[in-house]
Amino acid sequence: SIKNRAAESHSALQFICGDFNWQLETSELEGLEKESGLRLDDCYIEGGGELPGFTYGVDGDSPLRIDYIYSLVATDDPLCCKNSNLILTEKDQDGLRASDHLGVMVDIEL
Repeated sequence: SIKNRAAESHSALQFICGDFNWQLETSELEGLEKESGLRLDDCYIEGGGELPGFTYGVDGDSPLRIDYIYSLVATDDPLCCKNSNLILTEKDQDGLRASDHLGVMVDIEL
């Protein structure tokens, strides 16, 4: 579980990222925080990423933000996330992107 992994290396920076298929402030996120006993900080928001930050379906009628980078935080100390951006946003000459999802990139200051 996430809680066990975090406990094994409590001094190391830890992140969980990917396509979660959920939106901000969902019961799934709350459940994950409750189960792990950790706070999951949204690195894209912490780093000043522009909202709404849609990452999926950006060319359609119902774009979603479902791809995230979370830091697992066991203390009240904030992680220093800087310069968050969406990447892989450009289309090629055929009007296609590298993926059906935009990428999320965040610089982390150690």
